[in-house]
Parts: sequence; C-alpha cells; structure tokens
Amino acid sequence: MQENNPIRIVMAMPGTGGPSAAPLVQALNDGGIETFTGPLNTVEQLVEAAIEKNADAVCISSVQGEHHTLFSRTIELLRERGADQVTVFGGGVIPLSDVPALKELGVAQVFTAGTVLPSVARWVHENVKPGAGAK
Repeated sequence: MQENNPIRIVMAMPGTGGPSAAPLVQALNDGGIETFTGPLNTVEQLVEAAIEKNADAVCISSVQGEHHTLFSRTIELLRERGADQVTVFGGGVIPLSDVPALKELGVAQVFTAGTVLPSVARWVHENVKPGAGAK
C-alpha cells in the first residue's frame, strides 16, 4: 500500500518586512498542501529549510522589486546543494514584463498581483510532484 504523501512547500518573503503571506499559506493548506514558513529572512535560510523539510517546492513572495535576485540566488543555491529537482515558483509585486526572464532562469510559475489564491493551490497540485523533494 502506497501512502498518500502531501506536497511539501517551504514559503518565504526574504528580505521584506512587508505584508503577511498568511492568506496564501491558508489557501495552500486548505488545498491539502503542507506549507512551512518561519523566520526565513534570507534566501540561504529558505534553501536550508527546504533541505531540512525535504520540500518538493519553494515559493518566494517578492514585494520589494528584488525578484530577479531572490529567484536566481534560490535556484543557484538549490543546484549547489544537489536539490535542483525542487520546484521554484512564487509571485508578488512582479511586473508582467519580468515574467519571461524569470521563467528562463528556471522559475516554474510566477503569480502576479491579483491572482486568485485557490488557483495557486490548483497549479501546485498540477505541477509539483509529492516526494520529489530536496533529499
């Protein structure tokens, strides 16, 4: 018998003292997705938490215009740690014109301001494989 493992996501808003990501966390949890947050103020802390929690994905919420740096550094650190199978996605205050460059970096999906939160959980279920996490 195979266990039904939930998708595990580590989520952070590195470098911000901005608004809470609690509504998105709630939407993901309501969708049956295990979501870990915490005092993850740097990309290094985010990646370390992803490794420790055996996360299948990391979600970055960027509200201060640092999205290129946050996403590229996260992807770089995951690769360095041998965890490049971890899906990287996120959103926040990101201009639509920046989305193609972020996807080229390896960001699986970018949700911009105004996204209906339950649609994020649907996307996760359709695109993130449980058990593929950072081992």
